Amino acid sequence: MKKSLKLLIAVFLLLVWVKTVGAVVSAPVNYQNCMEKAGQSYGKELYGEALENYREALEYKPDSMEARVGAAKVYLAMGEDRKYIGECEKICETYAGDEQIVEMLMEYYLDHNKVKEAVGKIVKLRESYPENETVERYYQKLRGEYEQKYCAYDYISTIVNGYAAYEAEGGWGILAENGEVVVKNTGSSSGVFFSGSDMAPMEENGKAYYVNKSGFKERVPDEAFSYLGVVSGDKILAARNGMFGYVNQKMEPICEFQWEDATAIWNKLGAVKADGKWAIVNDKLEPVTDYIYEDILYDENRICSVNGLIWAGKDGKYCLVNKEGVEITENIYDDARPFLSEQPTAVKKGLLWGFVDSNGNLAIECQYEDAKPFRNGAAPVKGDLWGYIDQKGQSLIDETFREATPFNENGNAAVKIEDYWTIIRLYVFSS
Repeated sequence: MKKSLKLLIAVFLLLVWVKTVGAVVSAPVNYQNCMEKAGQSYGKELYGEALENYREALEYKPDSMEARVGAAKVYLAMGEDRKYIGECEKICETYAGDEQIVEMLMEYYLDHNKVKEAVGKIVKLRESYPENETVERYYQKLRGEYEQKYCAYDYISTIVNGYAAYEAEGGWGILAENGEVVVKNTGSSSGVFFSGSDMAPMEENGKAYYVNKSGFKERVPDEAFSYLGVVSGDKILAARNGMFGYVNQKMEPICEFQWEDATAIWNKLGAVKADGKWAIVNDKLEPVTDYIYEDILYDENRICSVNGLIWAGKDGKYCLVNKEGVEITENIYDDARPFLSEQPTAVKKGLLWGFVDSNGNLAIECQYEDAKPFRNGAAPVKGDLWGYIDQKGQSLIDETFREATPFNENGNAAVKIEDYWTIIRLYVFSS
């Protein structure tokens, strides 16, 4: 009896082994048959059959990327876009950003004009697979993509701290960086909300005052100032009777109005002009240099020292001066733009523009018809039209615009398209 039982068990195990070996041997053949049937069904547009064939193939070879890709393509052919994207993303995760799948995903997004989705996906893929050449290729292709805000005005200034001045129908107001009006265009000129301040300067009929972010007047000085600057600390630039001086936030003068021209005090630096010459001053209004300069370059908000460096002109040329009053470049540039950040700014030598860094070193050779400072890793440059480059000098956005301003920390910039100004926002940006 025992011998018979042992014999039966041995026979059973042999049968199991034979069946198992047979299955192992036949699995590749069955898998290949399923794949061939799937291809034939797909070619005949029998998508239901093709999908079943691919699923059966995966039963024989669960790790088959070819079968999973085939199934994904069937979903796309059937109009099941969500399933197609979902399957591609699963394959991408399983196979560490396989280049074929990356290309399938990106081409789907681009073919369907889903640029924003493509950018979002490629940024995540680049974080996960920084060495993937296909990911990098699409990242470089997409990094200059942007969306245009729904606004159109006669002029929009450089966006600072999320706000810009705008002109429309002969009046000036203030925009948020998303293009929404914060202060209506009722002024003769306008500044912006600066450095966290809730007050922005405006001027109307020769009298300056401040407005708040609700669009109402916030502070109207008793004394008539023809100009009030952005609120950039405890010394606010002001003008009256054709002369410049400084007031505190209560609009009280803190010095004599004795200068022909002046800049805002920022980074404990500014500049003032007397008898036709400029001097650089500190935040106590004490001279850092003598009155030796013919010109000081400042931006639309009369700030000349965003990063503690000032462009000063003498003998028809410009040099870069630090906070100690030391000229850190030779007096060789024909024009320049004030720095807007720690990144390089634009300089002109001869007829062409290039860029220098905050050490005064040439960062990009002079080769452009015009240029503006870098901010947020990009700078506007002009050939026939304006476009943007990155800090390696490579094109970021092709020459597209009639005018262009630097991007802010949130990837927004004011540009002129045809005969109107609007705001664009980069999909990929870094502060």
